[in-house]
Amino acid sequence: MKRSEYLEQINRAYSSGLITGEAYDSALEHINEFCPEPSSINVILKNPGEPAKMIEIDNTLTCLQDLVDGYIEVISVDFNGQDCAIICNEEGLIKDYKYNCNIFGYQIFGSFVIAGVDADIFIDCPYDILSQF
Repeated sequence: MKRSEYLEQINRAYSSGLITGEAYDSALEHINEFCPEPSSINVILKNPGEPAKMIEIDNTLTCLQDLVDGYIEVISVDFNGQDCAIICNEEGLIKDYKYNCNIFGYQIFGSFVIAGVDADIFIDCPYDILSQF
């Protein structure tokens, strides 16, 4: 079962009063223990004027900020039924970064990354998304 499915079940049990706050906290700890955040992930990197490519990165905020050259903005999207996130520089337009592309109606300036999403964590990006660029 995916992390998001576990979280959904626990949240449903908590909302319906089947478990208390203490049991809820304990369940979250178990999820984090048995479904940890991956230390590295495969993502799609798209730099302006270059073809998109699949790369492996450290799954850290610092690494994402380095790839997009600054503070990140996360845009949740659905790629053919798969939860993903477009991660770009939140100030790309006002910092006059080079235009990259229009994706889902969003004008992206500067480099961006696409990662898969499972509940509250980034995971590997599905490889078949690369063919859409």
